[in-house]
Amino acid sequence: MRFAASSCLLPLVLMSALEAVRPFHAAFSKAKGFTDWSSAAAFAVEESDTSRVQYPPLQLANLLLETAWYSAYEQGLCKQAYDAVDRLESLKNSLRPTERRFFRESMKHLPAELCNQ
Repeated sequence: MRFAASSCLLPLVLMSALEAVRPFHAAFSKAKGFTDWSSAAAFAVEESDTSRVQYPPLQLANLLLETAWYSAYEQGLCKQAYDAVDRLESLKNSLRPTERRFFRESMKHLPAELCNQ
Protein backbone atom coordinates (compact mmCIF):
# COMPACT_ATOMS: atom_id res chain seq x y z
CA MET A 1 0.00 0.00 0.00
CA ARG A 2 1.37 3.41 -0.94
CA PHE A 3 0.71 6.43 1.13
CA ALA A 4 -0.83 9.48 -0.44
CA ALA A 5 0.97 12.62 0.58
CA SER A 6 -1.04 15.79 0.64
CA SER A 7 -0.34 18.07 -2.30
CA CYS A 8 1.75 20.36 -0.08
CA LEU A 9 4.07 17.42 0.71
CA LEU A 10 4.64 16.07 -2.80
CA PRO A 11 8.36 15.75 -3.53
CA LEU A 12 10.05 17.21 -6.55
CA VAL A 13 11.00 14.41 -8.93
CA LEU A 14 14.71 13.63 -8.44
CA MET A 15 15.53 13.84 -12.14
CA SER A 16 13.95 17.33 -12.30
CA ALA A 17 16.06 18.47 -9.36
CA LEU A 18 19.22 17.06 -10.91
CA GLU A 19 18.48 18.73 -14.21
CA ALA A 20 18.11 22.05 -12.39
CA VAL A 21 21.58 21.83 -10.81
CA ARG A 22 23.56 20.89 -13.91
CA PRO A 23 26.58 20.65 -14.13
CA PHE A 24 26.67 19.72 -10.42
CA HIS A 25 24.30 16.78 -10.81
CA ALA A 26 26.99 14.11 -11.18
CA ALA A 27 27.16 13.21 -7.48
CA PHE A 28 23.58 11.89 -7.56
CA SER A 29 23.32 10.81 -11.18
CA LYS A 30 21.15 7.98 -12.44
CA ALA A 31 24.34 6.23 -13.60
CA LYS A 32 25.36 5.91 -9.93
CA GLY A 33 22.06 4.31 -9.02
CA PHE A 34 20.14 7.34 -7.83
CA THR A 35 16.77 6.89 -9.47
CA ASP A 36 14.65 8.40 -6.70
CA TRP A 37 14.92 10.31 -3.45
CA SER A 38 14.73 7.22 -1.28
CA SER A 39 17.89 5.83 -2.90
CA ALA A 40 19.72 9.12 -2.31
CA ALA A 41 18.65 9.26 1.36
CA ALA A 42 19.46 5.57 1.92
CA PHE A 43 22.90 6.10 0.39
CA ALA A 44 23.64 8.91 2.84
CA VAL A 45 22.56 6.70 5.77
CA GLU A 46 24.73 3.86 4.45
CA GLU A 47 27.70 6.22 4.23
CA SER A 48 27.19 6.96 7.92
CA ASP A 49 26.74 3.28 8.82
CA THR A 50 30.04 2.34 7.18
CA SER A 51 31.82 5.28 8.88
CA ARG A 52 32.82 6.86 5.57
CA VAL A 53 31.02 9.96 6.75
CA GLN A 54 30.29 10.97 10.33
CA TYR A 55 26.97 12.74 10.79
CA PRO A 56 25.91 14.23 14.11
CA PRO A 57 22.71 12.71 15.58
CA LEU A 58 20.46 15.53 14.34
CA GLN A 59 21.63 15.17 10.74
CA LEU A 60 21.36 11.37 10.87
CA ALA A 61 17.84 11.72 12.29
CA ASN A 62 16.92 13.96 9.36
CA LEU A 63 18.31 11.43 6.88
CA LEU A 64 16.36 8.63 8.55
CA LEU A 65 13.15 10.67 8.41
CA GLU A 66 13.77 11.40 4.72
CA THR A 67 14.48 7.73 4.06
CA ALA A 68 11.24 6.70 5.79
CA TRP A 69 9.13 9.36 4.06
CA TYR A 70 10.50 8.93 0.55
CA SER A 71 10.54 5.12 0.78
CA ALA A 72 6.91 5.03 1.89
CA TYR A 73 5.91 7.57 -0.75
CA GLU A 74 7.78 5.89 -3.60
CA GLN A 75 7.55 2.20 -2.67
CA GLY A 76 4.74 1.94 -0.15
CA LEU A 77 5.05 0.27 3.23
CA CYS A 78 8.42 -1.37 2.68
CA LYS A 79 11.23 -2.73 4.83
CA GLN A 80 13.41 0.30 4.17
CA ALA A 81 10.72 2.64 5.53
CA TYR A 82 10.09 0.48 8.62
CA ASP A 83 13.82 0.17 9.33
CA ALA A 84 14.33 3.92 9.06
CA VAL A 85 11.47 4.61 11.50
CA ASP A 86 12.85 2.04 13.96
CA ARG A 87 16.29 3.62 13.86
CA LEU A 88 14.85 7.10 14.18
CA GLU A 89 12.86 6.03 17.24
CA SER A 90 15.99 4.69 18.91
CA LEU A 91 18.03 7.77 17.95
CA LYS A 92 15.52 10.31 19.28
CA ASN A 93 16.77 9.96 22.88
CA SER A 94 20.15 11.38 21.85
CA LEU A 95 18.49 14.57 20.55
CA ARG A 96 17.61 17.73 22.43
CA PRO A 97 13.98 18.11 23.60
CA THR A 98 13.09 20.58 20.83
CA GLU A 99 14.61 18.28 18.22
CA ARG A 100 12.70 15.28 19.61
CA ARG A 101 9.51 17.31 19.42
CA PHE A 102 10.23 18.19 15.79
CA PHE A 103 10.64 14.53 14.86
CA ARG A 104 7.62 13.45 16.88
CA GLU A 105 5.50 15.98 14.98
CA SER A 106 7.10 15.18 11.61
CA MET A 107 6.48 11.48 12.03
CA LYS A 108 2.76 12.18 12.28
CA HIS A 109 2.88 12.80 8.52
CA LEU A 110 4.09 9.26 7.86
CA PRO A 111 1.59 6.44 7.34
CA ALA A 112 0.24 5.36 10.73
CA GLU A 113 1.30 1.76 10.04
CA LEU A 114 4.97 2.80 10.06
CA CYS A 115 4.85 4.40 13.47
CA ASN A 116 2.40 2.03 15.22
CA GLN A 117 4.16 -1.28 14.84
